[in-house]
Amino acid sequence: MKRRNAGLRVDANFTEDTVGLALESFLSILSFPRQRFSIEPFSRGRERWLGADARMRSAIRGFRPFYMQFKRPAAYPDSSTAKIVRERKGFGLGVSPASLFFGLREKQPSHFDYQHNILYRLRKRLQARNIGDAAYVCPLFLERSAYRTHMHWAALRRWTHFWRPDP
Repeated sequence: MKRRNAGLRVDANFTEDTVGLALESFLSILSFPRQRFSIEPFSRGRERWLGADARMRSAIRGFRPFYMQFKRPAAYPDSSTAKIVRERKGFGLGVSPASLFFGLREKQPSHFDYQHNILYRLRKRLQARNIGDAAYVCPLFLERSAYRTHMHWAALRRWTHFWRPDP
């Protein structure tokens, strides 16, 4: 976990790629002994075009592909004077013990549009055709070990109902 002085910001100690790997592990344990789910990562070029890092597919009939843009969380403690904490307090939202968030990347000169706009358009197209959905996927943990442990235990708890077809 990396601490920054600016507003007491705490960054997660893992990358966005770790989010996809942990989710893949969760789905593998969840669907054991069958392989009902798979996460297919996209190349950087295709990611930029689609606005998503990966697509989740399933062998379950009627399951539509789910496109995911993985994000790495960060947090400010409730004692921080950061803008996000002040705004959340102003709206009467909880900020204790910390305010979790994820940042959106700036548009680079070589990019067609902002990543969130591209993901939004992908979601609209998928929903209009009723063929899938797309969203940001961000863990609620800042420690990689805590994230993987919770994903593992959640999958094992769900594993006792492995015959159910829903994820």
